[in-house]
Formats: sequence, C-alpha cells, structure tokens
Amino acid sequence: MRTTGRRALLVALTALAGVTAVAGCVGDGEAAQEAPAPPTTTTPAARGPEILVGGDSVAASLVPALTAAVGDRAHVDYLAAATISSTSDRLAWRDGVEGYDPDLVVALTGPWEVLQPGFAPTEPDWPATYARDVLDPLADDLTAGEARVLWIQMHSASKAATTLSFAVLAAQVRALADRRDDVDVLDSGEFVDLPGDVPAELLPGPDGAPQRIRRQDGTGVHLCPAGVVRLATPVVAWIADEARLPGLGADGWQEASWRWPPELPKPQECPPAPAPAASTP
Repeated sequence: MRTTGRRALLVALTALAGVTAVAGCVGDGEAAQEAPAPPTTTTPAARGPEILVGGDSVAASLVPALTAAVGDRAHVDYLAAATISSTSDRLAWRDGVEGYDPDLVVALTGPWEVLQPGFAPTEPDWPATYARDVLDPLADDLTAGEARVLWIQMHSASKAATTLSFAVLAAQVRALADRRDDVDVLDSGEFVDLPGDVPAELLPGPDGAPQRIRRQDGTGVHLCPAGVVRLATPVVAWIADEARLPGLGADGWQEASWRWPPELPKPQECPPAPAPAASTP
C-alpha cells in the first residue's frame, strides 16, 4: 500500500529516529548488544491503510461493519457530511481528507444532497455546471493525497420522486468516474433493491430464510444489518483489491456484535422478518 502525504513524512521521521538511536548506542560489542529494541507502538503506517467513509447516516451505518471486516489490517474512520455541495459540508470534506490523509475514500450521499438549491436538473446546462462546480472540485479534494475513491450511488427510496433524483445524481457520478481513473462507482441498488428499482423490504438470506433489509422508518434509505452486510460485502472486496489485502473480511464479520443491541441503533426499526408461511398439502 502506498504511503502518502503526512503519513510518508511520519514514516520517514520514525525511520530516521531509529537509525540515530542505534548509531548512538553502537560503540563496541557490549554496547551493540545492549541497544534497545525498536519501539512497538502503533503508528498510522503500522496499522495498515487509512480508510475514510464519508457521507450521511446511510454511510455511517457501514462503518461498524467495515471496521469489523478489516480488523487490525486497516483503520476505518467516519466523516459526517450529508451533502457534497453545501458550503459547510464542502469544507468538512476538504478538512476531513486533509486531517485523516486517507489511502481510500468511500463516499455515500443522497437524501440531503438532492434537496440542495444547487441540485436543479431541470435547469439549462445544469449537468455541466454541477460537474464543474461540485463534483470535479470535490474529487480533486478527495484525491489530493493520491487516495482512490469508491463512490456508492444511493439505492431506491420509498418515494418515487426521491429515487428519480438519486438516479440523476448517480448519472453525474458515473460521468465523473468516466473522467477520472481514481474514482470507482458502486451501485448499491444491485444489492438491496428488487428489479425495477423497487426498494426491497425482505430478501432471502444465505439459508433461504427472509431477512429484513430496510429500516421501518418510512424513508426506504436506511438499512438493517442484513442490508448493511449486502452492501458492505462488495465494499470490503474493493478495499481488499485496492489495498492489496488478500483474504480481507474472511473472519465472520457479518455476524459480529454491531448487528445487535446495544451497538445497533434503533433496533425497533429492524424487527425480525416474519417466518415464511408453511406450505399446505
């Protein structure tokens, strides 16, 4: 995994300090034997790649699952920024990337972004303006330290008009990825929607029993643990590929404690899926 920005400087200074300490201790054979062992404290470089998950509450729901999946092979942080175009959130994205200096960025926004005044697809020349003023500058900020970006386009919502707005935003993001080699796109609808962009409430689990995919909060965008696992799985695969961490996520993270209270927020919105009806002869 490459080391960039302040992390590269920290590694270089740590290495220089280690060489200086050993040089000061080695004067004869006895001194060489008594030279202290290198420090074992964890540094950003030693804990693996830095992964920054940024976005709204839907993005936040991925963080516990990704943290469990990467274990001690990487480090996951969350940047709260519900939009990509408001002044405050644009500053949050810029400052967050500068502060965390990530190797990989996972971005997921939608419900609040499509409500911004500047999100106006019916206006003339809006696609070009949105690309120039919002997406391209943001991508420059996210990749300033040579990070790669995985942009997750939002899955379908309960309201058809919201789903349509998500599709417009997704088209803009895919166009961005076509312009840049350091931005990839993942369609979350492939994992938590039914055919025809219909929000899935229940889907069969690995054993065939139904699993609740979405929270019962009326929006259709927030995911229950089974939905989080479905969406986090391809994200873990992307991280493993980009960070060159083979076998990442092979330790049963899907069933870790983040799935249940007290770690699971609002458990009442994810009641158990009803058992399938018994077949009659």
